[in-house]
This record gives sequence, structure tokens and C-alpha cells, in this order.
Amino acid sequence: MRTTIWWLALVGCGGGAEEETAAPGASTTQGFCGDVHNDVPVRVEGQVLLADGVTPAEGAIVTLDERSWTFFQVFGEATTGADGRFAIDADIIVVDGCWGSAIAYYLTAERDGIVVERGINSWLFNAVEGTGSGGGDGVAEVAIPLVLGGTTTSTTPY
Repeated sequence: MRTTIWWLALVGCGGGAEEETAAPGASTTQGFCGDVHNDVPVRVEGQVLLADGVTPAEGAIVTLDERSWTFFQVFGEATTGADGRFAIDADIIVVDGCWGSAIAYYLTAERDGIVVERGINSWLFNAVEGTGSGGGDGVAEVAIPLVLGGTTTSTTPY
């Protein structure tokens, strides 16, 4: 039963014909939810802290990946500076009307064998779609720091 539902979800959201050529950010497929846009430019900024929630985690590796539409495709990676901050410039895939159902973006931070992850669809949605303060500028400022060894792990992409 689970396999059937998963297959139906893939066919429902992604079953469209590819276009010959497309400009960055242009629609390349028509899915169930809406058009699929490849190469939508975004900048993801944030901070990684140690378990105390105060000390910056210098040297942490931060990865931006998508876990639903592209099955764990990595879209960008950065290493935190002395202040624990990072910035990832990436060209992501956006499926109109499918934030959180057909696409699921996550940030993962790792340092010294400790890993933390957070779903960031809401920040990316704001950066791309233009809702909220500063929305639509292509910059996703992840306002809540990723805390290594803390309780910020999220299993949902929101």
C-alpha cells in the first residue's frame, strides 16, 4: 500500500513533459501542483552554535539539500566562520503550490561528529515567493540558529 501511495504522489506532482530549453528559474515541467522551476537563485544565511546555544560553531559544514522531489540532492555547502555564520548561494527547484508536499529543503550542520538538521521550506518560500518582511529578495535568513547537540532537529521541511 505504501509503495502505491508513494508512486501516485510522484506521478501526481511530477508527471509532465520536459521543454527543450529554459532560462534559469523558468518552468520546465507541469506537475499536479503547478509548474516546476529549475535554477531559482537563492542565498541561505544563518548561524550554527555549540550545545550551550551561545558559542559560535566555527568550522561546521552546512549543507542545503532537498529530500522529496530530487531525493537528497545537495544544492549547496558552506563552512561556518569564526562567528558561526554561513552563506550558501544555490539554484534550487521550486514547484508552484507544492511547498512542503512535493519539495522538502533541509539544512544540515556537522562538526566533530555531531549533526543537526532543520527543515527550511518556510524561509525559502518567503525568499522566493515574497511573503513577509524582506520577502521575494532571494535571501533566506534562517532566523533560528542551528544548535549542535541541542534540540533543533526537525523532521518536517517547514
